[in-house]
Amino acid sequence: MFFFLAAIGVLGNEAAFTAAKWTGLGLIGLYGFAGARLSGAGVPVSVMQAVGVALIGALLIALKALVH
Repeated sequence: MFFFLAAIGVLGNEAAFTAAKWTGLGLIGLYGFAGARLSGAGVPVSVMQAVGVALIGALLIALKALVH
């Protein structure tokens, strides 16, 4: 979606990549939460797992930013 908006001139390329990174990180956290809930964990444990997964994703984004 972000790259389509960049292609038609609504967003710049850099803004599209930035939006894709951060919404992807949110989606990873949501998947962590959903996976924990579906496995039977309570809400507090699911939130902790979602935060943990999102932190790992953020570390990978930071590592990629340093390398590239």
